[in-house]
Amino acid sequence: MTDEEILADWNAGIEAREELMKEYDHVAVEVPIGHPQVKYEERADQWIPRGHVLRCVVEGYSEGDPDQPFVSIDERDFTLTEFAKLIGTFGGWGMRITFVPDDEVHDEPVVEVREPDPQP
Repeated sequence: MTDEEILADWNAGIEAREELMKEYDHVAVEVPIGHPQVKYEERADQWIPRGHVLRCVVEGYSEGDPDQPFVSIDERDFTLTEFAKLIGTFGGWGMRITFVPDDEVHDEPVVEVREPDPQP
C-alpha cells in the first residue's frame, strides 16, 4: 500500500466512526444490587467491570502500606493500582466520580453544578 492509500483508509475509518457516534445513544448499565459488578477475566489476568456503573467505597489505608488506600467493590478490596487496571478497560471513555455516604452508593444523588462552599 502507498502512503496515500494508508491515509485514505485511516480517514475512512475516522469518518465511519464519527457517523456511528452520531447515532449512538449511550445508556449506562448498572448491575443490580446483589449481583457481582466485577468479574475476573482469566485471559487478561485482571478484574473487569460487568457494567458501566461501579458502586464502591474508598476504604482506609492498609496495614501493609499506610500510604495506600484501597477501594472495596462487592466486598473485595482493590489497591489503587488494581482499581486503575480495572477501570483502564474503559480507556478512551469519560468518567464521573460522585462521592456519597457509604450507605448510599446504590442511590443516584442530587447533583448541583456550582462552586463548592469555602472550607473552614
